[in-house]
Amino acid sequence: MAKAKWTLTREAFDNFLSWLSPDRDQAGRKYEELQQKLIRYFVCKACDCPEKLADQTIDRVTQKLESGRLNLEGDPVLISHGFARNIFLEWTREQQTISLVGDVPWVPPADVEEASQCLDACLKKMPEDRQQFICNYYQRQGQEKIRLRRSLAQQLGIERNALRIRALRIREVLHDCVSACLEGKKAKNVV
Repeated sequence: MAKAKWTLTREAFDNFLSWLSPDRDQAGRKYEELQQKLIRYFVCKACDCPEKLADQTIDRVTQKLESGRLNLEGDPVLISHGFARNIFLEWTREQQTISLVGDVPWVPPADVEEASQCLDACLKKMPEDRQQFICNYYQRQGQEKIRLRRSLAQQLGIERNALRIRALRIREVLHDCVSACLEGKKAKNVV
């Protein structure tokens, strides 16, 4: 069963601002400062959509405030940064999934969400060292990706070509596992 999507309400946002400061003007300034700090955080983490992730962070904090599941004690900036770290980890995982699944011809675009779920399940079946290797291998873009892969090869004591072959073999195992998982899901939907 899918989770109900939460939407930001005026009341929830007002509650968030009140948490930042009881004075409305000061709350507005603190909100802008917090948003800029969050954007800088995501820029430093090399995210390609820092504003969107900052907004998601504020939405997540606001949602927790509204539900009453957030301790109101403590610095709102520090608490928000804790949420930002989680948002960043989710974003990173999503980027890895897109790299591993999104551009592969065997996954129709409509099935990317199901493929993502299957990929998660298949990764969990792998030994932890292989999971970590393949997720690290597909991190980053451009020059950072090259440096990361060079570093991985050095850590493992192998040539970069051997690193690519290792990644290809793991990817083939994941391909087969994800394909079988998707076929299983299709078979369940037919029945």
